[in-house]
Amino acid sequence: MAAPRELMRQKINVSPNLIAHWEKSMDFNLRQIINKWLIKSEDRGSTFEYQGRTFTLIGMTENEHCMLSEEIDGVTAYWECTPYFVQMCLGKFYFEWVKLTNGLTTTRTKNYETHKLYLPSHKASRKKKQEEEPEEEYVDYIEDSPMEQYNEDSYDDETQED
Repeated sequence: MAAPRELMRQKINVSPNLIAHWEKSMDFNLRQIINKWLIKSEDRGSTFEYQGRTFTLIGMTENEHCMLSEEIDGVTAYWECTPYFVQMCLGKFYFEWVKLTNGLTTTRTKNYETHKLYLPSHKASRKKKQEEEPEEEYVDYIEDSPMEQYNEDSYDDETQED
């Protein structure tokens, strides 16, 4: 059974330098006029409510996950989530073209796919450690392999003068 995927992950030990880095990363990821996100740099500081809790968009990580802040009893908690989740909560939807029966085309909003709203698991991003081969196997292989012997040809200079 696969591990349940998370909608948000809490980040701890957040410093002002890290928040400034997230803000710069958001500007960097969204700097092009045409990009894959509906979120814009102007949306930084936007608040939205999800399940009775209020979140504020503060930036993005280098791998384009959104960073949110939440005030809980006067303490600020920081959360990582996908941009698709933030776009859905802010009411920003992608559009698709649909052909009607009378031959006209119109647009309609696309619903977000559930698997895109969740964060990828940590285990998926980890690489397996490669085991080094022990030297014994290599030494045994050398000892078991047949050795070929080569005789060097001797070169006598025929043009030597007496």
